[in-house]
Amino acid sequence: PNELAIMEAAAAEEEAPTEVPVTVSEVQPKPYKEYGEYFGSLEAINHAKLVSYAGGRASSVKVKPGDTIEAGSKLCDIEGEQHDLRYRSAKLSESIAKQNYERAKIHLKSGSSSKLRADQTHLAYLQSRTDRINTEKTRSGAYCISPIAGTVVGKHFDIHDDLAPGAPTLSIADLSKMKLEVSVPESAIEGYEVGQPARVTLDSRPGRVWEGTIHSVDLAVTDEDRSFRVEVHLDNEDQALKPGVTAKAKLLRFNLADQIVIPSEVILTLATKRVVMVAEGRVAKAREIKVRSANETESLIAAGLNLGDKLIVKGQGVAVEGSPVKITN
Repeated sequence: PNELAIMEAAAAEEEAPTEVPVTVSEVQPKPYKEYGEYFGSLEAINHAKLVSYAGGRASSVKVKPGDTIEAGSKLCDIEGEQHDLRYRSAKLSESIAKQNYERAKIHLKSGSSSKLRADQTHLAYLQSRTDRINTEKTRSGAYCISPIAGTVVGKHFDIHDDLAPGAPTLSIADLSKMKLEVSVPESAIEGYEVGQPARVTLDSRPGRVWEGTIHSVDLAVTDEDRSFRVEVHLDNEDQALKPGVTAKAKLLRFNLADQIVIPSEVILTLATKRVVMVAEGRVAKAREIKVRSANETESLIAAGLNLGDKLIVKGQGVAVEGSPVKITN
């Protein structure tokens, strides 16, 4: 009988499934931080591209790229005298038309003039005002008058050039404040908010970082590439950042406390599902999970795991649903 019992015990041991050695980690709340990196072109927040609205021959240009200018300064002359005369004439006509309209209103109120006459003088005043605005715009273009103070960052003509109507002349920018526009894919836009920090770097300036903030996040996705435009603002007091230069922005996407966060390497893909293995007692169980986001090493879990679960972090590729496990840690 003793020999029979020994044989039966040995057979039972052979038939028993082998325990899979695993290491587990209890799921505990953790902080989670994630960044996104995107490329875009730098541009001054406040900038102006001057245009010769009427065209003509350039008789002078007083500035070059790099020069600092004040708002309202005459920076060139493209047949400016004739446009100045037209502006002065339009300004005087506006003044006369306004006086006529004011008198017509007084006469209408006293009953010595008709409503039609008042309306006619009003119309004449509005038309003269429109003429003055248009001639002022043309004069500004003829003299390259900048509406902003800043730095000349582009010159698009030379002296004695014949410019076509609408031709660009000078580009002016206030380089002390810059912006960087980047496109964030629709699938990655969650988490980015106005006011969050951004770090901007240039390949041409290794080791230097410009600190900025997210100024705006578009509310609508673009039809072209299904992305959202995110605009970053940053200081540029030493003017080291130049318009048109490609820069990289590292944007803080998530900075969360008390989250379920697991190593990305423990996640398994089964068909279209993402699963992790957990130990329930001494048995392995597969849990389907939903990943909210992931950084370089960790994944933020939205559903499928609970605090206190025994997550298998070593041996998860060997254990299958229902496998007996031997916890080695």
